[in-house]
Amino acid sequence: MNLTLEREGEFEPVNMVENSSRCGQLGLMHYRYFVRVEATDERLSPEGFVIENGRVHDYFLTRYCDPKKSFKAMSCERMAVKAAMEIGRTLVEEEISVTSVQVTIFGSNNARLTAVWKNGGRKRAKKARR
Repeated sequence: MNLTLEREGEFEPVNMVENSSRCGQLGLMHYRYFVRVEATDERLSPEGFVIENGRVHDYFLTRYCDPKKSFKAMSCERMAVKAAMEIGRTLVEEEISVTSVQVTIFGSNNARLTAVWKNGGRKRAKKARR
């Protein structure tokens, strides 16, 4: 069985160091995202989730809204690629049967950028049994 989780939300970056190659217009401090996680029902979390959807939003809050950490502003492309890869790889590490993660970042002027990470079949190495 194929499963699809979709989550969208918004975040306002904190401590972002501006530069001219950033996502959206200079001064834009509000971003929207859309995430689609596709998996099979073969391996889910212990609770029966592909991923608890609040964790998707927490990803963006942790990455871009931590008042204790500053980060260099980046392009929408890099934001989307980074999020898709990190969410996908996290699910693989948790042994979820994820097949792909799609992340769309909404920039300025109704532009949106989408990155798609696909699980290439790499599985986490299992610890040797004694």
